[in-house]
Amino acid sequence: SVAPFHERRVDAPSTVWLPFPLDEAAPAPSGDITCEVAIVGGGLTGLSTALHLKMVEPRLDVVLLEAGRIGYGASGLNSGQCAPRIGPAIERQVRSLGPDFAHAAYAYSLDAVELTASLVNTCAIDCDMHAAGQWQVALRDVDAVALERRAAIYRALGFDVPLLGADAIRASLPDSRRICNAIAFPARLLNPGRLCIGLKRAALERGVRIFENTRVSRFARDTGTLHVRAGSINASR
Repeated sequence: SVAPFHERRVDAPSTVWLPFPLDEAAPAPSGDITCEVAIVGGGLTGLSTALHLKMVEPRLDVVLLEAGRIGYGASGLNSGQCAPRIGPAIERQVRSLGPDFAHAAYAYSLDAVELTASLVNTCAIDCDMHAAGQWQVALRDVDAVALERRAAIYRALGFDVPLLGADAIRASLPDSRRICNAIAFPARLLNPGRLCIGLKRAALERGVRIFENTRVSRFARDTGTLHVRAGSINASR
């Protein structure tokens, strides 16, 4: 879905996910600011941190600083796949860090996918999120053997990560003759630019003070002061 024509803005660049801007930039600060918590960066991590802080402690004075426009950095320009897995392949994690760590890391990533879906629903974010699968495919026999072993490791750790054979793959993708087999992971697809802007709106609604086009030029560790072009931000916590 897209915003009605009268909601479209013309003060931001065009991207594949945001062909036209959906909101106006939050103004940059003018002068010095005090707050309890200051967050540098308006990507997914910064926005989620600000939002969750306000959810846990609504009276907390939170400021978020973004050097450019929210939704137009790396967080808003990724592939739009919300899928599990953290770090190297599961077999490498088991070998180097042990099965308990590998299990915990993958379980954590599954929870993160569900948390994202829950946040989208709770905050009524229009980012076109929908359930979809994500495949890791093998195009060579040697890679197909590696995927078989990988799927077996997931099963041994207690996770339902199916291994799709050639027949199952052809049933979904008739022209996929080069694919030997595939591991199927649970995933969701979404528009990451809209997700960022939706998180921005949710944070603003809960009282987060957001300043865009506000690059931090210096951080004074002794005082905890962030310096920006037009002033400074002093965070007490």
